[in-house]
Amino acid sequence: KEQKAEEKKREEMNREIHELEKQLGLAERDDSYTNYDPLYIGNKQEGREGYWSDLKKKAASGYKSPDLIWMIKEVKSGLCAPRFGYGDCQVLLLLQKDCYDILGCVPIERGSLEHIGNGSEGPGKLPRADRYVKAAYEMMTFSNDYAVRLQTLSECGNYQDYYVYAVPGNFQFSDVETGMDERLKKFIADFQRKYKKQ
Repeated sequence: KEQKAEEKKREEMNREIHELEKQLGLAERDDSYTNYDPLYIGNKQEGREGYWSDLKKKAASGYKSPDLIWMIKEVKSGLCAPRFGYGDCQVLLLLQKDCYDILGCVPIERGSLEHIGNGSEGPGKLPRADRYVKAAYEMMTFSNDYAVRLQTLSECGNYQDYYVYAVPGNFQFSDVETGMDERLKKFIADFQRKYKKQ
């Protein structure tokens, strides 16, 4: 009896979660999700019930993912690679497709991970974020000594609605994480002036 009651409770929770996901405009998700954005740096491990509670709060406040999201990309190689969270990182901008001139942005280099992750978008265009993330993690399956970690600094709901732009150069992880890198802030402000649709 207890087990059946528990299963029924879980089914009801999952049903409500899917209703909230629809309400928030999230693409269809299975029952494995425990976070609005699995790559968000501020995620806590609160399981499915924590996710349910978070969705209720987001639905009540009318939450929408920002139109520009910073993503930190760390790559380590070598069998004794240092752990993540220290040293240099790359910064990627996730651009909401309806808010930015995606085709106007500088084309990406052929042969780069950004280009490989392009899928059917074709050369010279920015890769869609969901394809980019998939390609980044698939690269690890081909190499024993390559590791990548991607983390967003704001929560992104639908990766398929965003495109990835790689900011030139490397940055200090701690400066990016805390939003203290002045060079990066200036680059993003200039980028938004140039490419954000009015």
